Amino acid sequence: MRRPGVPEDLADAGELWDRAVTLALATTAVGDGDEYTFKGRTSVHCWNSGGAYWWRLERFDGDRALLTGQDSDGSHTHLGRTPVDLLDGGPPWLPWERLRADAADRLLGYAYWWQDGAWARAAYPDGLSDDGLGMSVPWAAPGGAGVRKTIERLASLIHPDDDPADEVLRFLGRVRERTVDGAAVGALADALYPPVLREDEEEEDIDAVVDVAAGLTLARDLGVAAHAG
Repeated sequence: MRRPGVPEDLADAGELWDRAVTLALATTAVGDGDEYTFKGRTSVHCWNSGGAYWWRLERFDGDRALLTGQDSDGSHTHLGRTPVDLLDGGPPWLPWERLRADAADRLLGYAYWWQDGAWARAAYPDGLSDDGLGMSVPWAAPGGAGVRKTIERLASLIHPDDDPADEVLRFLGRVRERTVDGAAVGALADALYPPVLREDEEEEDIDAVVDVAAGLTLARDLGVAAHAG
């Protein structure tokens, strides 16, 4: 990804949603430092427990989406006496009250909105070094580059002995097809964190996430496949 990011650096909103769900379920299963929250079928929110970054991907009616976030090292848009107006030119359907509050508190490092099949953002001033997009969500890149970053992110959780790429790709396909269940999450967890390496309490943690996933109907609770393509 370029620095600062440009809209063309992002995969389409549907692909981003699929990857975000995969990261959230798998990361929670193996107990990584990132903390994820789902808001029904409309939002996935990630906070890095060390405070290095955060991001939120939201979906709206009419094939619309919003990606916001900040990287503690990479985001320079909110620094200085006059922060960049990241909401300039934003469409009326954005959650303006919350975004204005976040901007006032200097919590936003970037804001990209998806409508009519394309991403857009506010114009940046010349000389801006970075907005933090590439540092906080490298997995959001289009095509194979973004998929590889997703696999690398998950592979870095436990450093599995075997390459987990095949299982990650299989899981992404299940997410896209809305067929994820507890067994699918369990298989992905096994690929990332082989059972032979786990302590009993870690096994219980993974079982808890698998049980949650087993109770999800992704079409209803996460809306995974409700996008074009």
